[in-house]
Amino acid sequence: MWSIYLNFQIANDMCDSQEILVSVCCAAYNHSAYIRQCLDGFIMQKTNFRFEVLIHDDASTDGTQDIIREYEMKYPDIIKPIYQEENQYCKGGKISLRFNIPRAKGKYIAFCEGDDYWIDSLKLQKQVDFMEANSGYSMCFHNSYILQNNKIIGKHRIYRESQEAIIGHVFRDGGFIPTQSILCIRSIYNDIDSFPSNCPVGDLKIQVYCALHGRIYYMNETMAVYRRWGGSATHVIRRNIDKYVLHHKKFIEWYKSVDEYTGYKYHTEIEKSIIFSNARIAIATKDFKEMRNSVYRDYLAYLSPLSRIGMYVRIYGFNWIYILGHKSLSLIRRII
Repeated sequence: MWSIYLNFQIANDMCDSQEILVSVCCAAYNHSAYIRQCLDGFIMQKTNFRFEVLIHDDASTDGTQDIIREYEMKYPDIIKPIYQEENQYCKGGKISLRFNIPRAKGKYIAFCEGDDYWIDSLKLQKQVDFMEANSGYSMCFHNSYILQNNKIIGKHRIYRESQEAIIGHVFRDGGFIPTQSILCIRSIYNDIDSFPSNCPVGDLKIQVYCALHGRIYYMNETMAVYRRWGGSATHVIRRNIDKYVLHHKKFIEWYKSVDEYTGYKYHTEIEKSIIFSNARIAIATKDFKEMRNSVYRDYLAYLSPLSRIGMYVRIYGFNWIYILGHKSLSLIRRII
């Protein structure tokens, strides 16, 4: 029986003859304030198998590399870094696909960026147990808390209970599946080079590719934390309207490429994703007249109730409250 990783140095000595089952891919850049919490989330994992942590530091300048080296020295059989001297994200992005996945030894790949972290010591064990017991699945994932200004402000909006993911939901622009929750089969990447590569977010490319080559399962547990902060790539883009608009235009072009790649098998789902991107462009450019088009009805329904109210005010002004109230009153009178 494989020993549990309670003491990692002893456990690794005992398990040297075992093959690595999970490779954790971690991208870090100027995460000195957060990287310890991320690495501790890896090290605390209790598993009956060996795993490795493949860290790619993208030429950090804030001391992140020094912290990673500290963990590398303490856990050399687990922590396996690459220290870049020049930033590689600026030369094409897709860090995991270019630098970590090609050197992965595990049967499975897990992800967690250096500013996010895991909070369940059995996360990997639970996900591996599911994948080993259920053939036909290419990926499983779970929910994550959202942390902003050091406060938990909620969770990702996924499903209310464990279930197989709907492929149309996976197509959304990278926001449906929390990256730090993913565990997927490594062998699925053997032919990923044939898949359209013009996706502006490497995580979404991975998620959609897995969805097209297997089933994806959602585990209704919250086992990680996604951190929102000003230095993340997502928020850097969101702060610049021109970059944000270009970002979603690139999504639209990629969706069209995927539509052609799949022989238009998922055309309905992809068209809906394109509508979602167009909605985000219209909102970013304050084209609220465009948002009155009925084609955006599903996008508005997708928003949280509070966000939906705010969006209706932007689109229709405060008159929509009177109109909605008048219609509701008329309906009540007909019922009575």
